Parts: sequence; C-alpha cells; structure tokens
Amino acid sequence: MLNRMAPLAVYVLKRQYGGPIDIYKLVSSETDVRTGEKVVSVTVYHVKRAIILPAGYSRTKLSTGVIGGFPGGLRDSNARDFIVDRKDAAIEFLTADDWIVYKQRKYQIAKVGACEFDSSWLIASKELVGEVPQQEISKKVDNIVFLEDSND
Repeated sequence: MLNRMAPLAVYVLKRQYGGPIDIYKLVSSETDVRTGEKVVSVTVYHVKRAIILPAGYSRTKLSTGVIGGFPGGLRDSNARDFIVDRKDAAIEFLTADDWIVYKQRKYQIAKVGACEFDSSWLIASKELVGEVPQQEISKKVDNIVFLEDSND
C-alpha cells in the first residue's frame, strides 16, 4: 500500500507545483594548455514537470516551532529544492559538478537524496547569482500555418 502512495504523492505534487527544468550533467571538462580555452561536454535532461519548492526555505533550515506567531527557521534566498521523478529523467546519479537551469537561472547542486522507494530525487541546490547559464535550447514546430496570396 505504501509503495503505491509515494508515486501518487509525487504525481499530485507535480500537478500542483510542477514546472520545467533542465538538468545539465557534466560528462567531461578539458582545458587547452596553449590557449586556456575550456571545453565542457554535458548531457542535458529536459524535465517537463519537476516539483519546484519555494525559494529560500531549505528543508534542513525549517523548524516546526512557532515563535511569537512567526514560523521558525532561517531564510536563504539563493537556496532552492527540486524533486525530480525518476521516470521523467533517466539519470543514474548526480554529483556536485552537475547543475540545474530553471527560469534562466543556474543552480549548483549541493546535495542529492533519494525519496522513499527510489521514486524520485530530492535535490538541494544554491543559485549562482550573476552567472549566465550556457543553455541548449531546442525549438519544435507544433503547428503549420499555410499562407495564400490572393489578388481579389
């Protein structure tokens, strides 16, 4: 019973708090000693609906106590947690060298954990402020419009 509830909870959260992200997995990184140019090879995983938790409240910093009517805990405006369903991204493991791009902002992966029954990844990350992410953007045509010239 419980092993069916975890994927259902992830599905419901994806519908309520889901959004598109790109996960960049570092494959290799080499630097040319003559020119100093860095060549980075990455694999991009586009996730249509990842659970995007509110920015600033890391799950490790929240407390359940209420002090003076205000919830306890610290706020880090650059911290953001993501939950990625394993069915949505065929990733075996993530490291600190990998990163996430969400709304044209780059988030360095700080910590990765597995949710119950290996149903999803729980990714703690920190935004790299001021760093412009190198994105791979793919475009696809969904509709075709035919235009006709008429001389009436």
